[in-house]
Amino acid sequence: MLSVYSNLLTHGFYCAYALESAARHYALVVDLVEHYAREMKLNYLRVRYEDMVEDQEASIRQVLSFIGEEFDPSCLAFHENRRYARTASYAQVTERLL
Repeated sequence: MLSVYSNLLTHGFYCAYALESAARHYALVVDLVEHYAREMKLNYLRVRYEDMVEDQEASIRQVLSFIGEEFDPSCLAFHENRRYARTASYAQVTERLL
């Protein structure tokens, strides 16, 4: 949410133009996801950033298993990829998780 606000990423709705509206938009999205989880049988895996940082390999293995893919050690070395990331977080994707 802070990244969206600081980079003025508005998604066309200007929800991040002010910190209060960004926070409200985030809360509404969380409510919507919880509603879908209650009302629909969704096959999804919730991944917390904190868990990924705490144990990256276990988290990556869990995600890959969920989508039916084999573990590849290069997933742990994502920061070594030299392709330019065309996102607001382009500099961060070249760094290890902290």
